[in-house]
Amino acid sequence: MISTADIQKITRGVLRLNEPMERYSTFMVGGPADYYLEPLNQEDFVSVATYFSDNGVPFVLCSNKSNILVSEEGFRGAVINIEPGVSAISSSQNVVSAQAGAKLGKLIDYCVSCGLSGMEPFAGIAGTVGGAVAMNRRSSNACITDHAEHVEIVRSGQVMLVANGNGSYETKRFLVERDIVLRVKFKLISSANNDILTSRRKFLIQQNKKQPVNIPSTGSIFRDPPQESAEALIRDSGVKKWTHGGASVVDDHPNLLRADNASPEDMFRLIRIMHDVVLEKHGLSLEYDVRCLGFEQELIGTAA
Repeated sequence: MISTADIQKITRGVLRLNEPMERYSTFMVGGPADYYLEPLNQEDFVSVATYFSDNGVPFVLCSNKSNILVSEEGFRGAVINIEPGVSAISSSQNVVSAQAGAKLGKLIDYCVSCGLSGMEPFAGIAGTVGGAVAMNRRSSNACITDHAEHVEIVRSGQVMLVANGNGSYETKRFLVERDIVLRVKFKLISSANNDILTSRRKFLIQQNKKQPVNIPSTGSIFRDPPQESAEALIRDSGVKKWTHGGASVVDDHPNLLRADNASPEDMFRLIRIMHDVVLEKHGLSLEYDVRCLGFEQELIGTAA
């Protein structure tokens, strides 16, 4: 049994009880989390995460805007927002160090300012460095860990470094091990600033075609399967223009949803319908790119 007083003793950051999650969600709806924390720094983050793990309290990580959906009944656990206090970026020569809460866009901007190339394929992709590395996120023909030199993690309560090599960064390795990513060091390539800017612009245009910035919507609902497009599979399954309550599929971008007066339950049901229809039509179980919490069946993605 945990107490608020115990949590307050181990964290120097923000602690709120029954915090509504709509303000931290791309869905712009969501019920409360029992505990909401913003660790002051990495040490604080490790302390609270270890405390919850040791006491059997479920917790998830988020940023100031995450693909997280919490039921109206709420989440009986903790949500830890790592963006405010665990997002520092620094560099030494051609090695860039980024904490888990750093946004991918912020990391790419930093690399451009340093004249370092390698991260441009991830321009326009939402999320944090920690979330992307935990899932070994791909974009075009690039993988987020292609340039990773080592990853600092928490595994079974111990902080350790995992070097790149021998399959150590294979897809979902960190999720399978239930690791918490703390910091990543990327070894990048020195390049002319104009060349990096041109490359970033190319990938940004590609990403904006998938998720236009002028359409108010969630983040992507499903990840692209290998050699496939989740959007194309959804469209081919006839889900385009489907609605459930106040939730609707974005017409020209069916891997996105709109929440026009939708409840969290409306969004959850439509996500399940989309998944099941694609499974029935194509025999593919799409991997969720959203984390749904507090429902009768929690859908597991990587929110941060």
